[in-house]
Amino acid sequence: MSGPLYTFFLGQVHFEEFKTFPWGERQHGIVGLYESYAEMLGTKIDAAEISATLLILTKTDIKGHFECPCGSSKRLRACCRSRIEELKSRLPAKLVARMYSKVTL
Repeated sequence: MSGPLYTFFLGQVHFEEFKTFPWGERQHGIVGLYESYAEMLGTKIDAAEISATLLILTKTDIKGHFECPCGSSKRLRACCRSRIEELKSRLPAKLVARMYSKVTL
């Protein structure tokens, strides 16, 4: 036995012994998706913040006068601009578009 089945059973044995999964565990469905996106984007697990962050990342140009997606009511230039620019340089545009399409169902 090898591959995903092996790691599944290995994780299950670990869980039964220690009551935690060795590689972490995400919820199923949209909740798990938000958990994953929040970790990737450096946001809270909040649908509005994740969606707003992804929307800004889909833009060709990031403008400082955009409202900051973190919910602070500040302009992007005065809040999270450096984090957004870092994400924009690190995440491929196609990936961001696909992520955004999944949270705007």
